[in-house]
Amino acid sequence: VTINNGTFVNHGDGCDLIYASNGATVEIYGGEFKATENSKEVPGTKNKFSALNIKDKDRKNSKILVYGGKFYGFDPSNNVSEGEGTNFVAEGYKSVETSEGIWEVMQA
Repeated sequence: VTINNGTFVNHGDGCDLIYASNGATVEIYGGEFKATENSKEVPGTKNKFSALNIKDKDRKNSKILVYGGKFYGFDPSNNVSEGEGTNFVAEGYKSVETSEGIWEVMQA
C-alpha cells in the first residue's frame, strides 16, 4: 500500500489508524494522520491508539515505512504501542515535533 496524501482519522474505540499484517508493506509519503482519544485503557499507548501499527504475529514479515506526512498525537519514530523506541521512519528521514503533539516527517 502506498499513501501519498489525504487525511486519515480513526473514529471510535478499538482501532489503530493504519494497521499492517500478512506480509504487507505500507509506504507513507504524505498526508495527515490523526490518532483520536480512546476511552479504553490500552497498556503502552497513553490511552490513545496508534496512528501506525503492525499486527504482533506479523512483525517479522510486515513493515511500515514513513517518508513524509504530519502525525497528530503520534510520533512515528517512537511508537510506544509496538515498544518504546520503535521507529517507522525510513532511513534518511526524521520525525520532528513542529508543534506540541504534532510530528512531521521530512528528509534528514
